[in-house]
Amino acid sequence: MLYMRMIVGMAVSLYTTRIVLGALGEEDYGIYTLVGSVVGMMGMVTSLLSQGTSRFLTVALGKNDKRQLCNTFSAAITIHLVLALLILLVGEGVGPGVISKLNIASDRMDAAQFVFQLSLISSVVTVVQIPFHAVIVAHEKMNVYAYISIFEVVAKLLLVCLLLVVNTDKLKLYATFYFAVGLVTALLYYLYGRRHFVECRVFTLHPDWKLYKEMADYTGWNAIGACAFTMNGQGVTILLSMFGTVVNAARGLAGYISGVVYNFVNNFQTAARPQIVKLCAAQDYERMNKLVIKVSKFSAYLVGLIGVPLFLEMDYVLGMWLYEVPEYTVVFARLTLLQGFVQAMDAPIGTGIHAVGRMRLPNLTSAFIYMMVLPVSYVAVKLGSSPEIAYVITVCTYPLALCMDLYILHKYTCFPCVRFFKEAIGLPILFVVATAGITELVVAGRMEDSLGRVVLTTALSLSLFFGGICWKGLTKGERNYLKEQITNKLKIYHG
Repeated sequence: MLYMRMIVGMAVSLYTTRIVLGALGEEDYGIYTLVGSVVGMMGMVTSLLSQGTSRFLTVALGKNDKRQLCNTFSAAITIHLVLALLILLVGEGVGPGVISKLNIASDRMDAAQFVFQLSLISSVVTVVQIPFHAVIVAHEKMNVYAYISIFEVVAKLLLVCLLLVVNTDKLKLYATFYFAVGLVTALLYYLYGRRHFVECRVFTLHPDWKLYKEMADYTGWNAIGACAFTMNGQGVTILLSMFGTVVNAARGLAGYISGVVYNFVNNFQTAARPQIVKLCAAQDYERMNKLVIKVSKFSAYLVGLIGVPLFLEMDYVLGMWLYEVPEYTVVFARLTLLQGFVQAMDAPIGTGIHAVGRMRLPNLTSAFIYMMVLPVSYVAVKLGSSPEIAYVITVCTYPLALCMDLYILHKYTCFPCVRFFKEAIGLPILFVVATAGITELVVAGRMEDSLGRVVLTTALSLSLFFGGICWKGLTKGERNYLKEQITNKLKIYHG
């Protein structure tokens, strides 16, 4: 069901973005990316904080301790309410002043402030609903997660279509629609949790202060890392506004494309997270580490399968998809695909670290790495560098973060780094480079831009990449499991 959600979400979202860009225009789309993208960045913050909350809930579920489960959920609600209040106070105190100093046309400043206010409230709602999202993942109710996600993307499509017929300030209207859908989605998580899980209906009046301290410490360090990541993304977006809001539009589109590709991986990783946490809770580090390597390897394969043909044909695909392609979009999109490839390998490592629960070191190191992007990019831009350089600097931090996460997980669980480099990094990179090189030499480099070339490029790259995976990228057990799954699906189809 998660992959049905992914396919529906991808198809609807691609069409939605085309409508939004056409309705708003490059300038207003760039303003939304610049000011309102805090909501998009909150998606990563939500993922990081949700992992932490899911960890404590999964541990309580593993112990089959209802009292601890209720105490854990009550603590999570309290901590996230406090965190949401802090975000609101800081946002209202700092945000409007920062917005007023951005490179935005004076006649659109009022709309920009309106978008910021709705984005800030959306961020608060997102943080408050994290415990309800986390409890669904902890109980492994992935079908529910998928259904709500499908509702979210379809609702956005229906509301966005109104942009084409309503005659008003479309930037404000789009921000309002986005906020409304987010609010309803958060309400659905809340209602489902209250209806199906007893811990969501009981608020403990006698809190376990030791648990509160442990969860607050864990969430606090997680919040530092998440805020550093958000400030990195938002900081670079603000920095790029020095080149005009059209560049921000290009960044927004590139990030969107990367997000669509990464959704293929995120569904797979979401399903694997509770298993990693349970193995860690049982202190079965050997099996946990094997699972982390396997998830990282298959995540890289999934990104490679989709990313290679898209990378090669990005120019034509964007031209076919959008009414008008903003400058720098092709370069930014290709760079974000490379970034997503590294993130796909790193995310399961992060899940392993979250499962252990010692978050001070990983969040301090990640905060330092991500926060260094902004000053380095600023100096580069001031010295006359193009927007692409700021993007390249951002992308370069992700391999560094991956290496630091590997070191930390090895420190915590004796994680086999050499095996990881061989299986989860070496093989996927080899397949990506070989597939891209052969496809470029045989097809992409010999034909003019056309739909026929896109089809041939996709067919050849998928055949080469999948063939390489089956030949050398899988163990014997994984190969047999894959054959068994394909056979079962065919039996069901013909049955």
